Amino acid sequence: MEEIEVYVDPAEIEEQLAPLLEGAIAHYGLQIRIRRTLRTYPGSLHWHVHKPGDRGTLEITLWPAGKRVWFSVHDGRRAEWIGDIVPRLKAWIERQMPHQ
Repeated sequence: MEEIEVYVDPAEIEEQLAPLLEGAIAHYGLQIRIRRTLRTYPGSLHWHVHKPGDRGTLEITLWPAGKRVWFSVHDGRRAEWIGDIVPRLKAWIERQMPHQ
């Protein structure tokens, strides 16, 4: 499994990031297949995202308590579109976040 960290302002993580992440997903034409909390990260939000008509799943986790956001790609869920979209999503999210 590969993890890609998204650099965000910890002070803004809870209030702004969930809507921002879901906006970025929609902006790039992706769809949310699953939205839930991960037991290993209490209070987290975790999305399984896919590109309609293509195979593969990109996972995105927002963990306010840990002040983290990251993308995960499991080996059995890789697809070409994921490698193309992750840098674009990451840059878009980081640009939208206020910087200190």
